[in-house]
Amino acid sequence: MAKVAKLPRTDRRSRNFSRSFFAGASDQGLDKQGRIAIPETLRTYAALDKDVTVVGVADYIEIWSTTTWRDVAAEADELYSGIEEVLSEGGDI
Repeated sequence: MAKVAKLPRTDRRSRNFSRSFFAGASDQGLDKQGRIAIPETLRTYAALDKDVTVVGVADYIEIWSTTTWRDVAAEADELYSGIEEVLSEGGDI
């Protein structure tokens, strides 16, 4: 966010990128049970319906439609099979 906010406003590509990047942002507080509501616009954009999957990725989380996540995970499993062996042997991807 900090890097995007520092992009030059005099550059049209930077302005357009910033608009797109920040368009879905909104401040969300916690409810009485400590939950964060996901705004309707973001739920629609991400096709979040009843079933979602929360994925931990390093120092952040992603929230996926479970159906979409299954497709992405299956594709990733195929694409990246064998990488753990290369990494454990000290090689590069």
